[in-house]
Amino acid sequence: MAKRVGLIVLLAVGAPLLIGLALLVEAHVELRGLERPLPSSEERAGLRSGPGGPVSVAWIESGLQRRSDGTYSTTGGFLLSWADGRTFLIDAGMTESGMREFGEALEFAMGADPAEVFGSVGAQLGPRASRLVGIGMTHLHHDHTEGAGELCAARDGAPLALVQLPDQADLGNYTTDRGREALMGAPCIESERLARPNEGAIHPVDGLPGLGAFAAGGHTPGSTVFVARLPDRLVWFAGDITNEHAALLENRGKSWIYSTLMVPENTGRLDELRRWLAARHAEPASFVVVSHDRRGMSEAGIEDFAR
Repeated sequence: MAKRVGLIVLLAVGAPLLIGLALLVEAHVELRGLERPLPSSEERAGLRSGPGGPVSVAWIESGLQRRSDGTYSTTGGFLLSWADGRTFLIDAGMTESGMREFGEALEFAMGADPAEVFGSVGAQLGPRASRLVGIGMTHLHHDHTEGAGELCAARDGAPLALVQLPDQADLGNYTTDRGREALMGAPCIESERLARPNEGAIHPVDGLPGLGAFAAGGHTPGSTVFVARLPDRLVWFAGDITNEHAALLENRGKSWIYSTLMVPENTGRLDELRRWLAARHAEPASFVVVSHDRRGMSEAGIEDFAR
């Protein structure tokens, strides 16, 4: 009897651990098979010419949190605007309740201060959400996608095109499941798949001059870098390739525990991306921003939408 009980306990404890380990290994293996070509010098030169292009970019902040090291982590979305009034959103941020929950997790795990919550992207846009002609995601973690539902509410359910490269549309792992569900559960979202380009890495977003995207990988299977040609500069939206702008420029990776166990990442690809993006940032009138670093956004001249 005692042996039977012991076997049951072993199975009850061991089975979830084995399943978790299998998912972790699977995620690492998949990411190592996703190292797409990076944009060539010719493609990058081509980005700087052509008619149109967005005339401004603003940051819509869902929430802000001071970390234990004194730096600030921010969450939200980037709003690109064209001269004719059309807008495009990169990332959807979080709801108020989601931001509070996310903040409490960072308090517990990293000793951060309580989060300041400013409201969802949709709530802050209000009627201006109707000007959106599309939305894109740097990746599908839920702190980037959760606000899509309230964005739909601000648009009174009017359809909104979700622009995705094939890797993001087709691939994911257990870390992106929650974010994908939040995004695809938003009632106005209609997938608009960008076919993989026949030549080069950058795919232009149809109908929006001066905006392109390329498959990055590294952080998640569908991680995507967007690039926008503003009147005075190129801006590269790097998502969570790093969490701090200085880490990108200094080629500092995330902790081993984070990249190996918490959020499985392809650290070799991230090293390549950090070096490549740091080189882009060093070019004249070219800025790279990462999604959670408020200081880096300010240095890139990105306006604060509400404040």
